[in-house]
Amino acid sequence: MRIYRLIYANNEVIACTDVSSNVGLNGIYHYEHKGGKLIYAIVKAESEENATTIGNFITQEVSAMLYGKDVETA
Repeated sequence: MRIYRLIYANNEVIACTDVSSNVGLNGIYHYEHKGGKLIYAIVKAESEENATTIGNFITQEVSAMLYGKDVETA
């Protein structure tokens, strides 16, 4: 698996780049948000497309955590 850095704007992935160095990631992903607005995520994935899919899952996870599981994201 490769490691990717995802950058967000308005909780949408706007950039996905391969991270060449080992960042010491424990688990599949790590993300940072401020008041429910995602800033970045570091994810382990097979491809850039898979990393973006995980990034979209993270958006749903943060929304559910803040607003409840019935909230749908666009």
